[in-house]
Amino acid sequence: MKQANIETSIFSGVENDPSVATVMNGVEAMNNFNPDLIIGIGGGTPIDAAKAMWIFYEYPEFTFEEAAKPFNLPELRQKAKFIAISTTSGTVVQK
Repeated sequence: MKQANIETSIFSGVENDPSVATVMNGVEAMNNFNPDLIIGIGGGTPIDAAKAMWIFYEYPEFTFEEAAKPFNLPELRQKAKFIAISTTSGTVVQK
């Protein structure tokens, strides 16, 4: 990204089972940076946290209760696009 002269900002330190506070801190970081692309990197936890941050970045009035309802998410990609880069390969079961 740096070689392509793309300005970036990193939000890190997402704990397992991220708290509402962590998500909202990420949203605050997004509001300060105003990204047009969000990249979630890691396993399920950081990617899920990044997706939640993306929702509340685009729709600050949306609530966690509304987000938890099936098929209730608003149309995203109004302010930013999202890319997930998984660094895990899933669960391996051995016999």
